[in-house]
Amino acid sequence: MKKNEDSRPDEQLESPKYNGKEVRLCTDGKYRWTYPMNMLTNPSVYITVCKIFGGIGLVFWIVGYIGPIFRGDWDKVVGDLKWWGVAVLVFLVISAFAYMIVAAQYGWKYTVKFTMDENGINHELTSAGKRHAKQIGRAVAGGGVLTGNVGRVGQGMMIANHTSLSSDFKVVRSIKPLRRWSTIKVNEPFAKNQIYTTKEDFDFVLDYIRKHCPKVKIAVIALATAISGQAQTFQLNDDGYFNAGGTDVMAFSDFYPEGHQGGVCVIMNGQRIATNGDIRLEATPGQWQPVPKQLSRKAEGNRIVTTLCYPDSSRHLTGFNPMVYPDWNVNYTVSVEPQGKGILVTVDLDTPVPDFLLGKVGFNLEFFPGYLFGKPWIMDRQSGIYPQQPNAPLLQVATNRGHDGNYFSGRGLKADLAQLDGLRVSDGSSVGTSYSPLRADDIIAEPYAVGSKFTSRPDDKSQKLTVESLTGPLKLYDGRMNHNNGWFVLRSEIAKGATKGAVRWLITPEVDVDWRYQPVIQTSQTGYQTQQQKRIVIASHIITEGATLANPYWEYSRKAHPTLQVEDPEFDAWCDRVIEAQEQARNALR
Repeated sequence: MKKNEDSRPDEQLESPKYNGKEVRLCTDGKYRWTYPMNMLTNPSVYITVCKIFGGIGLVFWIVGYIGPIFRGDWDKVVGDLKWWGVAVLVFLVISAFAYMIVAAQYGWKYTVKFTMDENGINHELTSAGKRHAKQIGRAVAGGGVLTGNVGRVGQGMMIANHTSLSSDFKVVRSIKPLRRWSTIKVNEPFAKNQIYTTKEDFDFVLDYIRKHCPKVKIAVIALATAISGQAQTFQLNDDGYFNAGGTDVMAFSDFYPEGHQGGVCVIMNGQRIATNGDIRLEATPGQWQPVPKQLSRKAEGNRIVTTLCYPDSSRHLTGFNPMVYPDWNVNYTVSVEPQGKGILVTVDLDTPVPDFLLGKVGFNLEFFPGYLFGKPWIMDRQSGIYPQQPNAPLLQVATNRGHDGNYFSGRGLKADLAQLDGLRVSDGSSVGTSYSPLRADDIIAEPYAVGSKFTSRPDDKSQKLTVESLTGPLKLYDGRMNHNNGWFVLRSEIAKGATKGAVRWLITPEVDVDWRYQPVIQTSQTGYQTQQQKRIVIASHIITEGATLANPYWEYSRKAHPTLQVEDPEFDAWCDRVIEAQEQARNALR
């Protein structure tokens, strides 16, 4: 099979310095990516062409009217302006029409390959683009031959052969970032290059070019934008979680899903805003509903990959809260990695969701209600307020209990399923149907909103969090309707047949790069020995040499606040008396 020369190189560094959405660092030390620019939504090529011909037209106008201007014949200059205006409008119409023809020839996509290293960047058409350019160039040159227009022949030859452009960073004079169109203009004295990239990779590419161009001039606003983007870029730190300023994102650092802890967790400025991001079998599960089993968690470059599975046979029909797992065996991975200014979460399944669980299996992210009562949310063009008590209409969903699996491991006491279902009490007598916590998720609240992009707390930067689903629609539920300890739940269901990339979320918290944790005074929780020196520890979020505003770190040290580390003989004597009294009481009890 012929290798596609336009695809990204398969051979990449094991630990790339940057691993973006499209940009990859290859083994030869060069960054490569391919970008299919939409020629309808991104007019940068058309605008550039208009500027070139507009400049040529301006030169001809100046040459043609320099005489009347010097003679002071303003009547002629002003009188001819209307004809020049008509000419400009005709040119714009014709050029727009010609641009549409060319765009159609390219399939409405101007696909470019980029290669970038510390010396420069190369902009090259793909093989298909080169074929289209040659066809268009030959047509233009042929038209010039038939009409005897030598200039048109040269223009066609230039179009056919000019399929790549390189920029030498040493001679680049200016950079103009156009974030709206995902375009970076790299200007040399006699050459102008245009670099296209995804919005997620934009900040990295812009900063890389800026750092390697010693003579570059960049607008203050653009520079501030780039620095702001860098400050919000998440990095995986040595403690195994992602950090940007005052925001931390953890991926399965702990695991207690029935207690609203674990999975993908977002902590903003010292407050746990969202947590428990994981695959669940219900929209708003409680502590009796099945939870996955975590198999492994490992860091791969700048991302964390966690492998989990359903069922967990050690919890099926046994334990303090016996769970009943449906008949579905699946292993899946949750990959968490930085992308642009946010965090990309990707879920891959090894087997599709069975038909009887469609609409039930999805990726959930839970929001702590205590921070949200009376606060706003936005889903696409719909907005609302988090209510203090649940008030959505009820929704009856298909139960998972019609497809129970046979997973009891034989360890521990097996629960009485009929009793759990509310059909029998502990003395063995039948009571008919009554409430069962195992069926609490058969009737839930209807979602408050459905859409593709959700923002929680748009009014408060310290808690503003945006989630965009790149796969199925998002749904906002109130988990308190069927569980008194429920939280607000944002979820997207897994589509039929989906396995690779079954769920892809881009989570973008608002980052405060200047946030600092207030110092905390800690004392011993186990007490002190009689003759032990009494000391306290002050946990402080401080900046020291080598740290940055975007990546501060914790330091537990007596040196952090030396003025507070003073001896207190009176306090020491009091502590000694208390500890001595405790020891005497303990000895007396013996």
